[in-house]
Amino acid sequence: MAKVALYIPYADLHDNVPSTLETFRSHLSAYSRIKVLHICSAMNAALREDQDPRSQTAHDRLVREVFSQQTADRLLKRDENVRFVFHRQQLLFLMKEAVAICRDEGRIPAVPEDAFGDLFLMASDHLPLQTTKPDATEDKFVWLAANMLPVQEASAFQNFDLSIIRSHLMLFDALPKVEGKPQYDLPAMFENITGMSLVTYHSLVFGALTKFLKFDVERFVQNPQNYSLQREWFSSTRVPPAQVEAFLRFVSATPDDLTAALRTQNSGPNDYTVFRDKPLFRDGDRLFLVDFSFLAEKIENAPFWTVHSSLGNDERENFHSFWGRVFECYGDDLLEMAVDGRSNILYRKPVFDSRPNEEVCDAILICGESAAFIEFKGATFTARAKYGNDHALLRSDLERKLVSPSGVAQLVRSIQATCSRTDPEPIRELDLRGVTTVFPVIVTRDEIGSTVGINAFLNIRFQELFDRKLRKGMLKTITPLFCLSSSDIERLTNYLAETPMTDILNAHYRACRRKGHYLSEPLFVAEGNELLGDKRRLKPRILTQAWGKLGDIMVDTLGLRPEEAKTDVKDTI
Repeated sequence: MAKVALYIPYADLHDNVPSTLETFRSHLSAYSRIKVLHICSAMNAALREDQDPRSQTAHDRLVREVFSQQTADRLLKRDENVRFVFHRQQLLFLMKEAVAICRDEGRIPAVPEDAFGDLFLMASDHLPLQTTKPDATEDKFVWLAANMLPVQEASAFQNFDLSIIRSHLMLFDALPKVEGKPQYDLPAMFENITGMSLVTYHSLVFGALTKFLKFDVERFVQNPQNYSLQREWFSSTRVPPAQVEAFLRFVSATPDDLTAALRTQNSGPNDYTVFRDKPLFRDGDRLFLVDFSFLAEKIENAPFWTVHSSLGNDERENFHSFWGRVFECYGDDLLEMAVDGRSNILYRKPVFDSRPNEEVCDAILICGESAAFIEFKGATFTARAKYGNDHALLRSDLERKLVSPSGVAQLVRSIQATCSRTDPEPIRELDLRGVTTVFPVIVTRDEIGSTVGINAFLNIRFQELFDRKLRKGMLKTITPLFCLSSSDIERLTNYLAETPMTDILNAHYRACRRKGHYLSEPLFVAEGNELLGDKRRLKPRILTQAWGKLGDIMVDTLGLRPEEAKTDVKDTI
C-alpha cells in the first residue's frame, strides 16, 4: 500500500519566508560540483531500502550529520504528520542543478553546516508543481497525472527486478516469435553498436548492481571509495577486458560530460535523462553511483534506446511499432502462463470471422459470464511530455499513443462490432453468446499506466468515444475502461490461476467508487480491493521462477564459481 509523506520546506526554519530559485542557485553555485555529487550519491544510497523507498533510521542520522544539533532537533521534532528533510526526488534535483551550475573548484561543504543543509530544503521548494488546474474534467486528471508522475517515479514505487526479467523475456523469448514486417534483430543490432552481446551487457549491469546493492555506512565513513566501482570488480569474470571497458564507458560519464549533455537533454526540472543515460559518474579511475534504480533501469531501457538512436527518423516509427508487437507477444505469453483455463480462458490475438486478417484486440480473457478485451500498448512517451511541467504536452502524447487510432479507439470499434444488439460480428473460434459483461482493458509497457489520474482520463475518453447512442445499441453491459501498467499485469498473474480477472477489476472499481475517486488510483495502490488481499505484496511467481534461469545465464556469462554465484548474483533478488 502506498504511503504519503510530506517534506519540510525552507520557510519552516526561516520565519515563514520561502526561498527563491535565484537564491537557491546562488548559494549552490559556491560549492564544489564533484563534492555535491559525492554527498548526494551517498545520501541517496543510505536512504534506499529494499521494501521502502525511505529508511527512517538512515534519514534521521543524515539530518544530524548535515545540520547543527539545534537545527536537527527542530527538524526531527515529531508531530501528527510524517515529514522528511531528505528524499530521492530532492537529491536528484540537487545533483542535476549542481551539474548545471557548480564548478569542481568550488567550496567543500563542512558538515554539519546549516547553510549547506538549507540547500536541500530549498531544493524541495523548487520541485516543479503545476498549480493552475484546468477546467475540463479530463484535463484535470491529466493535470493530476503530470504532477504525480515524477513523484511516483522518484518514490521508487516500481520494483527494478520486474523490469530486469521483463526485458530479458521480451528480448529473448517474445521477440523471436513476433510475426510481420518489418523485423529487427535487436540483440544483434545492439552488439554491432556497442561491441557487447546483449547477454554480456545484462550480466555486467547485474554484476555492477551487486556492488551497490548494500550501503554500509561504517565502511563508507572509513573510506568513501568503498562504495565505488572499478574495472577490477570484474577481474574474476571471463568477460574480456575490452568489453568491460566498453561497458563502463557506456554507463558512466565525467561531471564535464554530464554538464555538456544537460544542455541538450533537459525537458524540465524533473527530467533526469542525463542520469538515466549515465547512472554512474567518474572521479579519477573510480565510478560512483548516481542512483541505484537508474542503473537497474539500464537493463530494460538501454537496448531499445541504443538501437533507436542509431536509426534515421523515418525508420524509427517502424522500429517503435515493432517494439509494440514484442510487448504484445510478451503480454500474451504472460497471461498464457498464468491462467487456469477455467476461471480465466485466454484467446490470443482473436480475429473477426469475416475478416481473418484483422484482430479484434490483442487478447480476450473469458471469465465466466464476463470478458476482458485487452490491448497491450508498448508505446514510449517523450521526456518532454512526462517532465515538461505542462499537462497539455502529456495529454497530446496520451491521445496519440493510447487513445486514437489504436488503444481506446480500437477497443471501442471492436466492442461495438462484436457486441452490437443488431448483427454482432462473430469472432473466429470464440462464442460470446454466454458473455453478459465486457471489460475494456489497456495495458501499458511504460509505468505511466499506473500513474494516478491516467486511468480516469482514459476512461473519460472511452466514454466520449463510446457515446450513449452506441451504448444503447449494445447487447451486453460495457464497463468503464481499466488501465494497467506492465508491472500491474505481472503482479496480477499471482491471482489468475484461481480468481477471474474481471472480478478483481470489478472489486477495484467498487473500491474507487466508495471513496469517490472514479478510477483515478492505480490498481495496487487503491485501498479496499478485498480480492487482492495479502498477495498484493508478493512478487509475481512466474517471474520469480524465471529469475532462476536468468541467474544461471548470467553466472555462466560472467564465469563465476558456484560459491560466488550464490552470494553475488542469485541471492540478490
